[in-house]
Amino acid sequence: MLSMSNAMQAYFSKLFKTLKVDNRDYPMTCNTKGLKNIILVSDPDESGWCKWQPMIKTEPTDFTSLEIKYRQPFHQSIKDYYNSYWFYEIYGSIYIDSHMQHDTVELERVIPGEEINDLEKHIERYYRGGDINNFRMIPIGIVQNVFVVVDNVTGEVFVDDRLEFGIFRKIALNLAELINKLEP
Repeated sequence: MLSMSNAMQAYFSKLFKTLKVDNRDYPMTCNTKGLKNIILVSDPDESGWCKWQPMIKTEPTDFTSLEIKYRQPFHQSIKDYYNSYWFYEIYGSIYIDSHMQHDTVELERVIPGEEINDLEKHIERYYRGGDINNFRMIPIGIVQNVFVVVDNVTGEVFVDDRLEFGIFRKIALNLAELINKLEP
């Protein structure tokens, strides 16, 4: 089975090859909110965009506060996702099925000092108005304005397509497999 760190390393390699073809040296983000952190490699330009680079994490994120709040542990694949690299975005084209065809999946960022707060905000937004006590799916990204979620029991990855089709569409056996499939 493909490890998360290997999937991330392969993804970032593909990302930088794509950037090189476009004559760019680093990916850019404008969502820094004035943050200064170790993955930003430039000051904001006149439009507020900064260059960033992924960085291997050396200290793991502690999930204890969220596990206490939601009264259960997080699936190891989610912990591995949040503990492999610091980065602003992982996105890419993926073939989901005949309904969605090739679409861009955008996965959650993992930036220094913000990762637990960001994850908690996404969980609260996903369960808004729903039964958070029946906590099973963890939002990890979006595709076509619907959530990409990880089953907190099995680690499988789904598109939550309940509003339109009443189902969860499985798109990967795990997060590492999904990341490995993405074409930036």
